Parts: sequence; C-alpha cells; structure tokens
Amino acid sequence: MCFRDRARIRHISFEKNFLEGGCRETEVTSSLFLLLALFLYVVHNVYSALSVYTMLLPSRTDVWIKPSRFNETGRRLAVIVPLYKESSSEIAKTFSSICMQDYPKGLLRVLVVVEDGDVGTMEAVEENLGLLWASGIRSELVVKPPPRSCKASALNFCLKRVEEDMVAIYDGGDEFNDVNQFKAAIELLEEGYSAVGVRVLRGGKSLLSRFSLVECKLWYDVALPMAVRLTGYPLLSGEGMFLRREFLRVVGGFKEVLTEDSYMTIMMMANLGTRAALLESVILEGAPKGWGALVRQRVRWYRGYSQCAKDLLRTRIAPKVRLPLLFMYLSPLALIAITLSGMTVLIATLSFFGLGVEIPLGFLWWSCGTAIATLTVTIYVCTNYSANLLVAILLPVYWMLLGFVSLYAILTPRVSWYKTSRV
Repeated sequence: MCFRDRARIRHISFEKNFLEGGCRETEVTSSLFLLLALFLYVVHNVYSALSVYTMLLPSRTDVWIKPSRFNETGRRLAVIVPLYKESSSEIAKTFSSICMQDYPKGLLRVLVVVEDGDVGTMEAVEENLGLLWASGIRSELVVKPPPRSCKASALNFCLKRVEEDMVAIYDGGDEFNDVNQFKAAIELLEEGYSAVGVRVLRGGKSLLSRFSLVECKLWYDVALPMAVRLTGYPLLSGEGMFLRREFLRVVGGFKEVLTEDSYMTIMMMANLGTRAALLESVILEGAPKGWGALVRQRVRWYRGYSQCAKDLLRTRIAPKVRLPLLFMYLSPLALIAITLSGMTVLIATLSFFGLGVEIPLGFLWWSCGTAIATLTVTIYVCTNYSANLLVAILLPVYWMLLGFVSLYAILTPRVSWYKTSRV
C-alpha cells in the first residue's frame, strides 16, 4: 500500500471519528435540554394542579381575616413612605388615604423617606405635607444619603428614627378606601401576629393594566391561599405591610434584596414563634405604564425570587416547611414552561402543514399537557372575572411573553432596583 493510500485511509478514519463525536455531543445536549424542559413542565404542572385544587376549595378565602370589631388601642403607629422619583399627584393619593383613616391622629406619625438628590420628589412631598398637618398627623421628611441601592436600604435608614411600637409601609400612589385598615391591622398585631399584609390590586384602563389586575386577583385568590396552606406563612406585599417594631429589631430590619417583602417570609420562618396574617382589606395602585415598565418590574421580581430561593437553601428551617416555600419562589419557572410548551405546540402544528421539524412524541405530549393545564386557569378567569373575557382569552399569550422575561431575569447576574412607572 502506497503512502497516498494510507493517508487517504487515515483521513477517512478521522472524518468518521469526528462525525461520531459530534453526534454524541448533540445527543448529550439534546438529552440535557429535554431533562431541563421536563423539570420546568413538572414545576408548572404541580403548581397548576395545586392551583386548581385551591380554586375548587369552597374555603379558599379563609386565610383572609376581617376583624368584626376593634378594641380601643393606645398603640402608636409609624407610617413609613419610601419615595423615589414620585409625582405630586401620586404622593397626594397616599397622604389623603392616610388622613381618611379612622385612627387617633395623635397616635400617628408619617415618615417620608426620599433619596438625597431627588429634588423633584422632595418638592412634591413639601407640597403635600399640608394634607397631613391639616388632619393633625405629625410628619417628617427623612433624606437618605447616597448611595441609593434598594427600597429596603431606605426603610432600614428610616427605622433608626422609629420609636413607635407598630410600623406600616406604604408606597406613593397607594389608595385605600377602607377607613379601618389601620385599626384592623393593629388589632391583628395585638393578637400576637408579627406581620400583617393586605391585598394590593394594580390596574387601569389599558389592556396591559387589565392583565395586571387579573394577575393580582389570581395571586390573592389562589396562589397566596395555596402558599399559606403549604407553608403556614403568607408571602407579603411591600405596600400595606404592618409589622411589630420589636420583630424588626430581632431580625435586624429588612433584608436588603430586590424583594424585601417576599424575603420577610424566610425571616419569620427562621424565628420560631412568629406568625403573619392576611387582612381582608384592599390597596389600589396603578399598573405598570407600558411594556417597558412591566418588563423592568418583573425582572426585579423574578430575580428577587431567585435570590430568596438561593438564601432559603442555606437557612436552617425544617425541610417540610422549607421545600414548599422553595416551590413558591420557583414559580417564575412556570412561566418559562408556558413559553416552551406554547412554542412547541405551535411548531408541531406548523410541522403538520409541512414545516419539516420533527419533535419527539413524548416531549410533544408533555408540552400539550402543560398547555392544557395553563388553559384551566383561563377558564377560572372567565368564570369568576367575567368582565375580563378578552383578557382571559389572551392570558396564555401574555404569560408566554413573561416567560421570556423570567428567563432573562434568571440569566442576568445583576439587577438594579428599578423604579416602576405607573399609569
């Protein structure tokens, strides 16, 4: 055999080994992708199954407490309102709602926290402080020095000035027409709860605002009762949050993360004997103003949830409580599953008409099952929120878009404390 023939044989052998190696790498990559996709589908479908179970329970709203009467209280209440780039009209909404509360005005003190350099917000606060003074409510403008980091940082800076036994947190633009919100929350704190949360409904007139409102209703009617039944603790919202100052002292204030309100659940679990309650009272707030504001809000939320999940794994909490809470923090993965299943079903449909893309049959069935599980929620929306029929029909598409946002949030190494522009 001549040298040229031997070289040709070696060349053919190299090509064969290279192609076989490439095929093996492709198979491994495909297998890893399928395993990851199936994990996302399992998370979504378990979440959907528990949601449907909660929807069918006649007592799903039992976790919401509404005191029927109030005892006379002499508890002083500090109301902290952290603001950043807020308009005068939004600040006026919050101050007016505070003034309307049927609570002894001499026991109230409002602390408004503004970042140093935010001149526009400072001027807007000074324009509206007269609303509080006219009602006999003491108030104080607290200027937080730089650097600006997160809402929790502003709250912790202000907590150094708090002497009252109870603390309430509100944002600019919060409207609450329940004049007994303060009384009811204090009543629950007097009963031994360390923290109390309320419903926060974000809505408006645009289609995007209506999506936001339906999401809020689903969260408070379905997801939150499910969380309480799984863990024994609710995930609180940052607006309308009432806390005992002693509890804040024990836990060292708010955790300075993107979602300090959701992190509060971990802090309560780590301190045995603490409990949280959900008060049947509503705060109205504007929905994000446009898709850009929505994306920035959700990136912060989803990234904050991943931070909570990461820290939860390192916290000494009983596994039977920690694992259900971890499942709640992983809920943004369900949105990615919706996106993946929707795209798979769409590609499979186009392939039927000649697209020429082959999808493994088992994976296709999983995708169809996940898509069907998503549709069960839209049926619930149609049945219980009949005024939002169009929103219910388009809700899966909306969630598919949020799935991309969730994926971006998880892959992004660092996220800023975005200011959400509202309608």
